[in-house]
Amino acid sequence: DIEGDLKTSRGKRSAQTASTLSVIIIGFVLSLCSVEVFAVNKADADSAYTSGNYIQAARIYNELLKVDESATLYYNLGNAYYRLGNIGQSVVAYEKALRLAPQDDDIRANLKFVHSKTIDRVSSGSRMFFVDWYESMLNLCGIDGWAGIGVASFIVMLLLIAVYFLCGRVVLRKVGFYGALLSFVIFIMSNFFAWQQLRAFNAHDRAVVVRPSAQIRKTPSDTSASAFVLHEGTSVVITDSLMKGWLGIRLDDGREGWIKSNQVEVI
Repeated sequence: DIEGDLKTSRGKRSAQTASTLSVIIIGFVLSLCSVEVFAVNKADADSAYTSGNYIQAARIYNELLKVDESATLYYNLGNAYYRLGNIGQSVVAYEKALRLAPQDDDIRANLKFVHSKTIDRVSSGSRMFFVDWYESMLNLCGIDGWAGIGVASFIVMLLLIAVYFLCGRVVLRKVGFYGALLSFVIFIMSNFFAWQQLRAFNAHDRAVVVRPSAQIRKTPSDTSASAFVLHEGTSVVITDSLMKGWLGIRLDDGREGWIKSNQVEVI
């Protein structure tokens, strides 16, 4: 629960040879130093958060994210922004964390909680049960997890094929045949899920309103009629990004319009 304590980490000839070795050693030492600096700063950020200095915590988390993005840092940053009452940036941080770790239930819970604090109430409408089932299956693992399952299932499939061809007993041959068939299905599914998650990761097709309020226009023009108003923290889907200074958006309830690009942050 977001109201509890901060959840931290769940948390690359003789003279010539000598010169090359020196470069390697220096690089190694610098990498160790950067890791140490990261650890110290991360600890400082967590300490600032637990002591109630949320501004300092958010500043350090943002600095760390410039060096290396991680779901944990975005998650902790979202917690800090929420404590500061910055709902818009809190949603942005949780959305970015979820993009990196779509299987994380804590991130989903906090994102849902913060969305409940926003002004706009956007209903996603009714969905078929198999859509929810598919998304649940898809988010069981991250990209690396599904890729690992794919590799493992391929190896198992090869072993079972060997059992089928090399064993003389009928029972073992059946086990080899049907087991290899099942492993092949798992291999295809895991690779498909990994591809789907990779596509979603690279899409950058969602955004969050970061202004207190934003007029959604019917066309990308300041003189266009207003379609409706959105408020800080509302998530939208980007449908068109070709117009300079404007983004075409769609809400989960089907409403569409145009918003100024400086009024949202793209995820």
